[in-house]
Order: sequence, then structure tokens, then C-alpha cells
Amino acid sequence: MRIVTGTALLAGVAIAAAALVGTASGKGGRSALPPGAVQVAEGTYYLGKKVVDGVELEGYAFIHRKQAARSAGKGKPSGSCYSLLASGAKWKVIESWQVDPSAAPSAVGSQMASLMTADVGTWESAAGTNIFGNGSINQGYDAVVSAVDGRNGAQFAAISDPGVIAVTYTWGRFGGPAKFRELVEWDMVFDNQDFPWSNSTPANSSSMDFRNIDAHELGHAMGLGHPANTCTEETMYAFASLGETKKRDLNPGDIAGINALY
Repeated sequence: MRIVTGTALLAGVAIAAAALVGTASGKGGRSALPPGAVQVAEGTYYLGKKVVDGVELEGYAFIHRKQAARSAGKGKPSGSCYSLLASGAKWKVIESWQVDPSAAPSAVGSQMASLMTADVGTWESAAGTNIFGNGSINQGYDAVVSAVDGRNGAQFAAISDPGVIAVTYTWGRFGGPAKFRELVEWDMVFDNQDFPWSNSTPANSSSMDFRNIDAHELGHAMGLGHPANTCTEETMYAFASLGETKKRDLNPGDIAGINALY
């Protein structure tokens, strides 16, 4: 993790008006959100501030849930179906990332790193530039929800919150002049408690398709948020369903979003 010096400010979020989110229900596993996380948009939660090496960072969590809760209002032109995280913060340094496949379902298992590498390539091809570095397997990696530890990566674990397929945490500097805004860490967790997983063509209608979900999570790690709920065809749409594979490929809104950043 490398941090550009400067002044960090809250990214224009109405924190005081948002609802506080507590810890998860009594189910086993980890909560997707730490105590005190604040919902600021559909499936988006502000995690607060951390001072790391004397620099103030801010964090967001993005929750990917099963099924669409609603889809109301007029649709947007597909090219405008994107949202940028916190004033357009992006990666300025190419960093490596880690995968712990030890708790992954057998359908993903040892392929987890290579599947994620393919999905990183999908986004980078659309952006026309390298955004992330190389991935590697590290069974000691752990996505710590409320900490910044200088590692980027992904794992499977039991998530106690009902209906949560996966969650991605991003940390960075989101305020001040554009030259100071940047992402410095990402971590993601895929739920292995409530959903069966697959990696097949054609899709398994009773499972979550790993690349379908992973492509969405990587969009958050690269700096994209959830578009409007009317943007149901985009990879970054906030909800997913069993057997869905359309998020493996990017739609015009996704491509416009990643090109607005890089």
C-alpha cells in the first residue's frame, strides 16, 4: 500500500442523515459489516476513518445481495448506468493481490486465483490499462473488516447476514483535490454458508456463478459503486440471482464507468 500525502475529507456523504447498521443476526459466521457502519446508498456503507502511517483514510463496504429488492423509476441510457466511488478515487499504483482458496467450494477451489485473474483482465481490457498487479495464493490471507493491513485480496467465509452473497471493502483517500484522491486497499469475502457455488457453462441454475459475482466485486475494488436500481443489466447492478452469468461480461454502463476512472 502506498499513500499520496495531502488532506483527506469526507466525500460529500450525508452521514448524519443515514441509518446506523449494527452487528449481524445470531447466525454463525462473520458479519458483513462492523458495528457503526452507516448506509449511504443502495448496498453501500461508510466504514469511517482510520489513520495509517499518519495519513487519514476512509472506508466503504459494498454489499452484493441475492435478488432485486425493487426496480422502480424510468430507466437510464445504458451508457450512464454507472456510479463512481467517492469523487472518482482510483488506483494510482499497481499492487499485487492474494487469494485464500482454503474455504472455497470445490467448484471454485484451486481455480479461484485463475478465475479472478480472468475477471481482472475483463475490466483492464475495457479500461485499456493495467489496474491491478499479479494475484497469488496465500492461505494466510484474511479480509479484516474494519482494519487496513496493506494487503489486497479475497477469500470465502461464512457471512452471517441473510441474503449477502459477497462483500467488498475499499479504503482510500476520497476528499481534497483530485491529485490526492486514490484507493489504497481492497478486500472481499464470498459467502460459503448460504449459497452453493459453481463455475460452469451453461450455468448451474441452482448455484451462484463465481465469475458472475467476482466480476461485480472487482468493479468495486477498482473504484465503481452501484448504479441506479433501473440499471438491471449492468455488471455493477447491486443484486444477483442463482444461475445468473450476465455479469461475466461488461455492459455499456460498466465500460463507461471504468473509462471515466482510468
